[in-house]
Amino acid sequence: MGRRILIICTLLLTACSGRVSRSGADSEMEYARWFDLIPEGIVTISPSDNHRDTLIVSRPLDRLVCMSSSYLAYLDGIGCDSVVVGVSGIGYVTDPSIRERYDSTRRGTAEKPLYDIGYDADPDYERIVALQPDLLIAYSVSAAEPAWLSRLRELGIPVLLLSEQLENHPLARAEYVRLFGALTGRREKADSVFTAIRDRYESLRVETDSPVPVLLNMPYADQWFVPGADNYMTRLVRDAGGEVLGSAPGTSASRIMSLEEAWMLAGEARAWLNPGWCRSREQLSDQLPSFSRFDIPVIGITGSNGKTVVKEWLYQLLAPDFTVTRSPRSYNSQTGVPLSVWGLWDKTQVGIFEAAISQRNEMAALERIIRPTIGIFTCLGGAHQENFSTYEEKCMEKLLLMKNAKVVIYPAGDSVIKDCIRKARLKGRLIACPTTGNAYEDNEALCRAACREMGLD
Repeated sequence: MGRRILIICTLLLTACSGRVSRSGADSEMEYARWFDLIPEGIVTISPSDNHRDTLIVSRPLDRLVCMSSSYLAYLDGIGCDSVVVGVSGIGYVTDPSIRERYDSTRRGTAEKPLYDIGYDADPDYERIVALQPDLLIAYSVSAAEPAWLSRLRELGIPVLLLSEQLENHPLARAEYVRLFGALTGRREKADSVFTAIRDRYESLRVETDSPVPVLLNMPYADQWFVPGADNYMTRLVRDAGGEVLGSAPGTSASRIMSLEEAWMLAGEARAWLNPGWCRSREQLSDQLPSFSRFDIPVIGITGSNGKTVVKEWLYQLLAPDFTVTRSPRSYNSQTGVPLSVWGLWDKTQVGIFEAAISQRNEMAALERIIRPTIGIFTCLGGAHQENFSTYEEKCMEKLLLMKNAKVVIYPAGDSVIKDCIRKARLKGRLIACPTTGNAYEDNEALCRAACREMGLD
């Protein structure tokens, strides 16, 4: 009991606090903003008001309770995770030595027992007190100290509150290994570990004018969170040569992205990071069936007339050989297209979708949603001409649907379409279908060409 009283006096009675603005010039930290090191111990700094608390550490601590699994990684990095006597949520811990000690404790064979003390909202107070920890290390998501931490202080448990999760630079988070080195008497080792991490990071950092588009995360409770441009994760991706799609500039806070927006961005992404529990494309397709459509042929149809007719004929022709998802009725507007595409599911083998515009600057958004691999231009007529200065302007707008298509099918007899296709410099292979001036026969020719592209005669 005397040992515990001595530790409490060392950690708490010699601590001091104040509101002093931090000066980067006076700090030992290279990247971290919310803690500092002093010869006698450590200083934690509140992100909400810059309040500083000083913790004097007069000897290495060897009995720690960690409320975050991140802290275990820091301790493991400097070779002293043996100081841990309590963790929060053992089910989320993957460290082999920690798991082994926990299992040994349950078997009654552990040389130094390790316990799961529950979660922060309802910790096992009795267990924590019985462990007699030198220090309980926790975090908070609000400026006010949580009630459960205040209760632990009342019970005489020394508490250290960190804000590591609010650091906005990956190396700032890595630098917290130095804090754990100060707590455990391994400052020199921790400094060496951090220096190696920093140097390796800087050697791998990429500066590019053509970053790789990256989609982050998965929906959580029907909400898709995307970190802001100043967030540490966004910075990590950027330093690796990527760009987080949908990231809001000028903030570190995450925003909620709609599934429709995520759908559009997924078509641009070349990498998908942190997709929840999914570890394969099959699991992603099961979790988000609509997103599996990026691996299937998608036929996008536009034109002044005949879109629905061509779509329905293609459906009848392809349905015996493929599982087809198509636009319901004439769902081809800015509202109808997202609703149509959302009908894709994991069994879909071919998608067929109409896209209609009535004015300038509408087709680009529809192209990002549909992302056709095969584009069909039915015809060019006078519909909505009042919103365009020329037929050519309207034709060029419609052709935006096919800017990334692998195949473009169009009527050979329309000179305006032919000329605009030449000007548009489309990437896909061009197929000009013969025309007779009979809408029925011309639409049939377009459908036959699309079927041939699908491997059907």
